[in-house]
Amino acid sequence: MFTSEEKWNYIVKQYSEYFNSNEKIIQKLWEDYFSEFFDYKKFYGIKFIELLQKDNFQESAIREFIEKTEQYKKNVQKIREKLCTDYVREIIIENLQKDYDFQEIQEALKDIEIKIGDRTGDRNIYGKSPLPSPDIPMQDFPEGQNFIIIKTSYDRVNRCQGNLYDATRHSWRVKYDRVIQYPYVLSVIDGIVKEVYRVTAWREAEKWDIDDDRALGRLEFVGEIAPESIRSSFLGKQIPYKYRKPGMASPVVFSK
Repeated sequence: MFTSEEKWNYIVKQYSEYFNSNEKIIQKLWEDYFSEFFDYKKFYGIKFIELLQKDNFQESAIREFIEKTEQYKKNVQKIREKLCTDYVREIIIENLQKDYDFQEIQEALKDIEIKIGDRTGDRNIYGKSPLPSPDIPMQDFPEGQNFIIIKTSYDRVNRCQGNLYDATRHSWRVKYDRVIQYPYVLSVIDGIVKEVYRVTAWREAEKWDIDDDRALGRLEFVGEIAPESIRSSFLGKQIPYKYRKPGMASPVVFSK
């Protein structure tokens, strides 16, 4: 992978070598070779050629073009990495909650399967990893405890500066009278329990930088890592199929 500076140095070297060549030769070089070398699509290749015309050659303009193009490609890749079924479902719910009650949204979505596919077939974007099929045996998943499952995601963890606790506890549309009946929260990503927290309190969520105005009026919990006797019985296990069936819209699920 070439850095912007290495690309610039290569351009200067080739420019000096071919400066006095026939214009058609130069254009073919820029269009056919350089655009491929820098991994630009045809559209970018043409823009690139325009900057390399003899009467329009500016070091600063070419350097800026390369850096902006590199940033563009990085941003596109970041967007691709965010796109998964859970992310799209979360966006749908957040937008609908401006006009509808959460229970109404959940009822409307329960029989709807949201599918996102990559037309190239190169990657799975239904989540960071596919959910195991429902016939995979449960690993003695304990059902005796009262717990809340909060389905978060790697993207949300990243937005919380890598903090799984914050990505799990912050800003959920739940009812206070109900959540206080459950002493434990299971932090779940892609159907697997990543951590178990003992809740000490629920309170109105503070507004964080990652939030928008729709976060107002939601709750967050305060807690700590659960005692090892509880934690070890859940950690690393797949949640039962009844908590992860297709069409389940809510990221917050209560034990049954």
